[in-house]
Amino acid sequence: MLVTETPQVEIDEKFAEIVERIVSEKGQLSATQLKDLTYQTPPMVEAQKLGRREVRLDLTGGEPFPDLEPALQSLRAIALTMPALEDEVGAVEDLAEDIDALSELRKEATGEMLDGD
Repeated sequence: MLVTETPQVEIDEKFAEIVERIVSEKGQLSATQLKDLTYQTPPMVEAQKLGRREVRLDLTGGEPFPDLEPALQSLRAIALTMPALEDEVGAVEDLAEDIDALSELRKEATGEMLDGD
């Protein structure tokens, strides 16, 4: 048997409390009952109104996200007709360094957006 390392996931105290509360309230339900319960949540009710399956849900309380695949296909087709860009020597490495240097700020900004404070 091959043992793999489980990825470390940071869970803040507020999230842990929510998980504990939900498990306490719903832990006795069967998988089918849990599935049925999910279809009663506001994001799923909104998704069902669209009459389509596999829509992306906005779990922050809004309507489901639109299907972006047609627009992505159009952009891919346009990209295929564009000439290749010429990069300066070292440009990719510089970009990678910039991405790494800003990772903590992105993490902080994402946390602020998700907290909604």
